[in-house]
Amino acid sequence: MKKPFVLPAIIALLTIVACFFGYAFQEMAYWTKNSMFWYWFGAVLAYLFSAAAITFIIIDITIKRNLGTIERVIDGLVMGGGLLVIILTILWTTFIIIAWQSGM
Repeated sequence: MKKPFVLPAIIALLTIVACFFGYAFQEMAYWTKNSMFWYWFGAVLAYLFSAAAITFIIIDITIKRNLGTIERVIDGLVMGGGLLVIILTILWTTFIIIAWQSGM
């Protein structure tokens, strides 16, 4: 049985989770009163899921598969869109961490 959308589904899921943690980790700082544990936990998860999504994008590029035209278009859109969202998530997370460290 052919499963052409397994890797794009994994990439999409990892991208969504990374994006969620990338934008929600700053709210996680308020989960405890005197600790920034959840803030850093959310930031680390954003980076880890982003790295995992980039890894799966690289795997998807290097694997030779016989895909039809529509499957190839969907695969390319998921990889391109996922890479764009992951790059923006990494930049946003880094920006918020730098702004928080500088005391903005």
